[in-house]
Amino acid sequence: MELLYLYIKGHIGNVDAKYKSMENNAYKVLKNAEFNFSNEYIISFNESEARLTLEENKEYIPGFFDESQKIKNISAIVGRNGTGKSSVLDFIKALYKTMYKNNPYKFIAVFESTEDSLNQFYIVYNEVQFKAESIPTNFRKNFNDDNKQLASTFSISSANIPDYELIFYSNLFEIKFSSTQSLLQRVDTTGFEDISTYNLLMTDPVHKSNTEKIKNIADISKIHKLMDVERQIRLKTRIDIPENLLDFKIPKYLEISIDDYDEREFIETTGDSYKMLQRGFDDSQKGVNGKKEIFLAKLYRAAYFNVFRYLADNTPPGLKFDRISNEIFVNKNYTSEKVSNYILKLSQQNESGVLQSRFLALHDFLLGISALPDDSFVDLGFGNIYCYIDFESPEEQKNLLVYFVFFNLSGFLFFDWKFDKYSNSELSSGEKALFSMLARFNYLVQGPIKKEYKNVLILIDEGEQLLHPEWQRNYINILTTYFPLIFEKAESIQIIVTSHSPFLLSDLPRYCITYLDKIDGVTVAKSGSDKTFTFGGNIHELLTDSFFLGSSLIGEFARLKISNMLKDLKSSAEIDLEKKEKYTKLAKQIGEKFIKEKTLELINAKPVAK
Repeated sequence: MELLYLYIKGHIGNVDAKYKSMENNAYKVLKNAEFNFSNEYIISFNESEARLTLEENKEYIPGFFDESQKIKNISAIVGRNGTGKSSVLDFIKALYKTMYKNNPYKFIAVFESTEDSLNQFYIVYNEVQFKAESIPTNFRKNFNDDNKQLASTFSISSANIPDYELIFYSNLFEIKFSSTQSLLQRVDTTGFEDISTYNLLMTDPVHKSNTEKIKNIADISKIHKLMDVERQIRLKTRIDIPENLLDFKIPKYLEISIDDYDEREFIETTGDSYKMLQRGFDDSQKGVNGKKEIFLAKLYRAAYFNVFRYLADNTPPGLKFDRISNEIFVNKNYTSEKVSNYILKLSQQNESGVLQSRFLALHDFLLGISALPDDSFVDLGFGNIYCYIDFESPEEQKNLLVYFVFFNLSGFLFFDWKFDKYSNSELSSGEKALFSMLARFNYLVQGPIKKEYKNVLILIDEGEQLLHPEWQRNYINILTTYFPLIFEKAESIQIIVTSHSPFLLSDLPRYCITYLDKIDGVTVAKSGSDKTFTFGGNIHELLTDSFFLGSSLIGEFARLKISNMLKDLKSSAEIDLEKKEKYTKLAKQIGEKFIKEKTLELINAKPVAK
């Protein structure tokens, strides 16, 4: 399946009247904009003639992105900020399944599906008319009139549109609510996965907390970070992903430290009545010595308060929480063994299958950490003892994943990837961003709920953000290498990206690129087929032409400073000595050789005022 073409005419009706309430809609700036997302065909729409034309792209190279031809195409949408790049992706999301029926825009969308080696074309359109005879005969013979329906009067099942899975990714944290999100809440979105940072922050707590009483951003952010670590662990443990796929090495160790947030939060909110719990733990841990023993004592203590805090607000039916607590802690002996038995007994008396499995997982995880060798625990000074999971040990890997079956509320552990046990060497922010992106896609297929994908349309909104230019240069190569491995059973993969990076454009043929600009507040889309060749192109030329930087390739601060100096020099018949020395120092700082030399010539030519 492939989305070949999209034409967005604009709002239905009068924006200033009937649709005034939609003035802040995410893609209100799009008008008479068309996007070719196919590399095999060139499609265009002539509204005055009501002609929708399809022709073969003479520059098309079969299997351009991968020899197996699993990746059908990679398209890029580029342009200045505010031109609507992200809004185009929002519009494509709004086409998914039955959502287009409620779309308040005039549009045409063309899909292609290949079944039994036969190409089938599908058109969905809304209040935009075109002549069927305008479609060339070699294409029209593959159309079925029943598949061309007005979206506003669409009365047959959505099965007429080829079935596909939609995935949206963005690592940017952006809070917004568009009409697309409103549609997503009202229709069946089975097959649509939103793995953007913003959406995962909202949904990760729902998946893991097993409670509606998530009250603060601390819980939400920590659960999201923990789930990102789980996703990374599952990618790290895949043996079929080549180690040299990335430009950096994934660390060998996962460092574990203890978070006492649950204890502090629980005691602060419940008052003095439960401070006896703290005193009991303090008394029981006074005689504990040794790095491993100290860490385990703190670990079991944090586990207890995490469970206690959760059950205090969410005691399930049939669980005699208070009685179990009294039975186990009647002697106020808060040892690790007591905590372990307490959690095990909770699982035995819990009638909820989900909670039962979580308590058992926690019990097993604690025992697994207790069984680690002494050299897994390191004192880095100031009383900070950490535990290190070695990913070369299958048993340690397995036990670590057990924790992610359990954790609820905020969890009670922090995780960081480390290259060794005795330094602060870890992944940079860019490395973490790329690792996280790959892990999120992998989790869709290799997570606890394994899924198979047949036809995948992947939308990536500025995915190269936070990445070093060298990784931006390798970004398309990573996608073309990685996605066929992850979606190994998929028949087709289509990728549409928005970007600010000229490196991405140098990896794409010109017909795979759409340029956006804004004229009088309205977005104008231009096909890359009308521009110079981009594939293997010069980065500096691509940056100037494709991203609308004009003729300047230097920072604005530097441009203004140099420009003001030159204006002053040209407008003055002579120059005082102090200013000459100042301008000479400034000119010598200029990196561009030609500008530096000409500026110095101009300065030296000026007589010094007496």
